[in-house]
Amino acid sequence: MAFKINSTGNIILADLAFVTAHYPGDFTEVLEPQVTTPSSRKLTHLGFRNLFTQAEQEWADELEVTFESNPAFTGAQKKSLRTGYKNFNLATEVDLDDPRIPPMLGLYVALGGLATNRPAEILA
Repeated sequence: MAFKINSTGNIILADLAFVTAHYPGDFTEVLEPQVTTPSSRKLTHLGFRNLFTQAEQEWADELEVTFESNPAFTGAQKKSLRTGYKNFNLATEVDLDDPRIPPMLGLYVALGGLATNRPAEILA
């Protein structure tokens, strides 16, 4: 605990018994500020990948190597996937608060690779 010695202005670290014995009536407890560190929502690529089930990972891996030649995808979907994969591969980490992640997960839902509840679970 921290105490301010009123007569000198000094702050000391001690327990209450010590301060009471050595500075009777001449101290004030100093409340230490509560410092909160925001929890990191940044993951390595592997850490992010591990948020997906094995089946989801395999589906996404297959998608990454086949989407360009798949006639079922629209040009806009291919463009979005291409950019998403490039950003992911160039990044050093994945920030779960990055605003680009929910749309990519939504696209995975639309394409059938993720159940509708999975984006919320992944980002929780």
